[in-house]
Amino acid sequence: MSFDPLRFAKTLDELEAKCGRYAEAAIAEVRWGATKTWLMNLPPDAEAAGVITNPVQLAGVAVTLVSDHDRVRLGFPHRNSETPVFPLKHLPPDSRAEFQRIADETMQDWERAGSPGITPQRCMSAHHQVKLNARPDA
Repeated sequence: MSFDPLRFAKTLDELEAKCGRYAEAAIAEVRWGATKTWLMNLPPDAEAAGVITNPVQLAGVAVTLVSDHDRVRLGFPHRNSETPVFPLKHLPPDSRAEFQRIADETMQDWERAGSPGITPQRCMSAHHQVKLNARPDA
């Protein structure tokens, strides 16, 4: 399948409309990806300035673990060569809950910052992954 940008979703609303049963997973993929990018681009004084609730490094680990977990939990289509894993699966319940809390707080911080990084390119990429890798029999 060739990549024709005119055929792919450019907004979260378009993702919801075009991704069918994968819409929730595609939207989560875009939101978590934008949150990760926002975290990587925070200024050094972000914690002191109150821009972020938790330490940046801890937030980064939590967001990575929870977003990877959500990819599998929500069924975001993966390439056949990828083996999906639940990164939080082997942690004790209290640790899972703590990582989830930190990731949720970090996404709230990102939303307070105006949800930067929700770009047409990020939406098109998620939609493209769905179209390329969604299993018709699933």
